[in-house]
Amino acid sequence: MSDAPLLACLRCPDRLAGAPPMWVETALRQARRAGLLPWLAFRVGEEARGRLVGAVADQLLAARILAEERRRMTAWEMNRVRRALEGTGIEVILLKGAAYVLADLPVAAGRLPADVDLLLREADLPRAEAALKAHGWGETKADPYDQRYYREWMHELPPLRHHRRLSEVDLHRALLPLTGRLRFDPEPLWGESQPVAGVPEWRVLSPRDMTLHAVIHLFFDSDMALGLRELVVVDGLLRYFGREEGFWPALTARAEALGVVRPLAYALRLSVELLETPVPEAWRGWGEASGWVAWWMGRALRPAAPDVSDAWGAMARRVLFLRGHWVRMPPWLLARHVMVKGRRRWLTHGQIR
Repeated sequence: MSDAPLLACLRCPDRLAGAPPMWVETALRQARRAGLLPWLAFRVGEEARGRLVGAVADQLLAARILAEERRRMTAWEMNRVRRALEGTGIEVILLKGAAYVLADLPVAAGRLPADVDLLLREADLPRAEAALKAHGWGETKADPYDQRYYREWMHELPPLRHHRRLSEVDLHRALLPLTGRLRFDPEPLWGESQPVAGVPEWRVLSPRDMTLHAVIHLFFDSDMALGLRELVVVDGLLRYFGREEGFWPALTARAEALGVVRPLAYALRLSVELLETPVPEAWRGWGEASGWVAWWMGRALRPAAPDVSDAWGAMARRVLFLRGHWVRMPPWLLARHVMVKGRRRWLTHGQIR
């Protein structure tokens, strides 16, 4: 199967300069659909960027401006969250996009964070939630079933949304659902978390734990529409942290300790296959990366040609959507969840008619 233009650009962004117009158009459309146009805009080299003209240059410039504005908004929201929690004595680990921005990691460039994700200890959740509500954040899930779903079964509380800025904050107590087939105690993550300069009460995960969290987020998210974007984050973290001495044995040892060997093995395999991630030879065959999940993931993550039906890709995303729910809840709870959601959707559609 020939590689999609977007994959070629992710491996070498400068390919955009001098490529045939139709190829470039396809690459940009695929990048926009995958949520990767800002990422691409930040990684085209200066010399190559100077050779881009017209609509191509305009699109990349607009994507950079959007990403820079989103980064400023994320930094401001983190400032507001920090102010809300000031004086509470609550320790916080920032996760995902907010952590990348605060730690000024390369993967933050061109990423469009949608919310601020925080990991807290279970005992601190009620006080943190109360403090945020006192500073303008409110519930987004009013239904009693949704409240129970998050508070009893999931790894995070119901999202909180600010009443004016409409920004959202997610308070996590773990990295995986409490009812999931795969889960682990998050306490070891705190022991290796690292302080952020100038913000002593806030921390970020260690390099190996941050990388594993990106892997977990990719392989246990039921919505694969933006899966390639998440694989690009994994690739970026592996490239950045992989230069540190001892990173690779530490990463795999942590995966074994937390029981996430197979997701990491899948991520390494797909990163190498799709993005040519420079994984050391000694680690390319590590873990068990075969099986149906790896095949469907590879199919779901591969960009489709614009305006062309991608039946296999659509099927792969549907299969992984179902798998995401299957690994998140035991059968009895999943059956109940499907019935509740199905009934709600039927009633909503009935009201529309």
